[in-house]
Amino acid sequence: MKSTPIDFIKKSDTQIILSNTFHLLIQPKPHVVFQLGGLHKFMNWDGPILTDSGGYQLFSMAYGTVSNEIKRKNNTSVNESVKKKKKNVKIREHNSTNICITDTITSKDKNSFSDNKNSFSNNKNSFSEDKNNFSEDKNNFSEDKNNFSEDKNNFSEDKKKISKKKMDINNTTVTDDDDNDIKNINNKIIIKINEEGAVYKSYYDGSTNVLTPELSIQSQYLLGSDLIVVLDECTPYNVSKEYTEKSMHRSHRWYIRCLSEFYKINHMLNYNNYLYKLYNKTCKSDIKWDVLVKKKKQALYGIIQGGIYEDLRKKSCDFVCSLPFFGICIGGSLGVNKEMMYSVINDTMNYLSQNIENKTKKKKRPIHLLGIGKIKDIFYGVKQGIDTFDCVIPTRLARHGYFLCNVQTIQNIEKILCRNVNNEYIKIKLNIFKTDSKPLETCCSCYTCTNYTRAYLHHLYKINDNLLGTLLTVHNVSYMNRLMKEIRVGIKNETLDQVEQKWTKQ
Repeated sequence: MKSTPIDFIKKSDTQIILSNTFHLLIQPKPHVVFQLGGLHKFMNWDGPILTDSGGYQLFSMAYGTVSNEIKRKNNTSVNESVKKKKKNVKIREHNSTNICITDTITSKDKNSFSDNKNSFSNNKNSFSEDKNNFSEDKNNFSEDKNNFSEDKNNFSEDKKKISKKKMDINNTTVTDDDDNDIKNINNKIIIKINEEGAVYKSYYDGSTNVLTPELSIQSQYLLGSDLIVVLDECTPYNVSKEYTEKSMHRSHRWYIRCLSEFYKINHMLNYNNYLYKLYNKTCKSDIKWDVLVKKKKQALYGIIQGGIYEDLRKKSCDFVCSLPFFGICIGGSLGVNKEMMYSVINDTMNYLSQNIENKTKKKKRPIHLLGIGKIKDIFYGVKQGIDTFDCVIPTRLARHGYFLCNVQTIQNIEKILCRNVNNEYIKIKLNIFKTDSKPLETCCSCYTCTNYTRAYLHHLYKINDNLLGTLLTVHNVSYMNRLMKEIRVGIKNETLDQVEQKWTKQ
């Protein structure tokens, strides 16, 4: 929420927000936030927070094209064999208690993230804190209190033990030169990707660091978020299937390491002390942590990878569903256009449905679609059974002078412009707004629409005033929250198609 006071976000009916772990690793660093009382206190937010693993930001900056590919900005032609994958869309049943996440991450039901402990499944079964849920036998993690010594070496995971998991994830040979398989990688950001993690260079001070699965989970623990995500490699579309599979299996091994670190967080009595000494040893310092925040319950999400390849998506889905995650994310590159994206989403949701049917005793887990936030894509995902979404679109559009608006508003503007508008947003710099005394949307009751006219916002754009980004952010966030609220009502009343017609041009 750049340049936007948190109170405006709260008053826009925002229920949950997302913070980027990688950027917080760079500045001010998780252990600093920890000493200041955690993210909630640090940013004056009393609602739930979801943090990502840091992987997406790191790999998207290194590969360059990842962000565009995930959001389908690339118009590259699609192979005919991939085009034929498109299937009929079937609306799946929804659980009304699940959450929906937009850029500010909006909830399907406020009760989903209520302060009640049950909302976050704090009981042992919901978080799978029972040792049997984290391993088939004691040898899988071979952790006991004696192993929880403060010596870092006692916490290293033997790769051979990890390979004993049900799924055979070691069929792929992994070398330290895996990153050589990727073309156009920006070695000014990522120096090397190997089994240990990703060696990267800070864009802030140029220092070299390693982002490992353990560090990702440790960082999210120190930040104090409520929902956290495993570390994975987000591969671009233009890599080979061979590398995509190799990367997927490596990400799977990283998931096991993430779960192992998550297990330590929940079972180790002196975990704060352990991290304190570990950080000082790594940083070669002797800084005292004056404030040690009490442990809080966190929920861990796994990520389905596999790129655009149907067989790899199925393998990843089977593997992730076999692990004791609270929720499941659909991640990675989904293709270069919407047709390919919808096909990948449809296939993945089919595999998830099969896993749920085969394991009827397990409670339904929330499903999150990473990095997707366009209105039409949200409706498609909701109809497929996806519960939550996240995307920078509302705030990024605002900072560039665009405001989101519904179909009726767009149609009214089209009449004035005498041309079609193909997007879900309008740029405030248009000359038609120079003397327009109406709010951005007459149907919107947000702070911006209540207090300012299009003419004033147009003026702010012309003089390059930063206040414009703030005011448009308030509107766009409020817009997304109103949208998600109506979607929830549409699901409940079985009128989702009518809701879609109101919010998207057919």
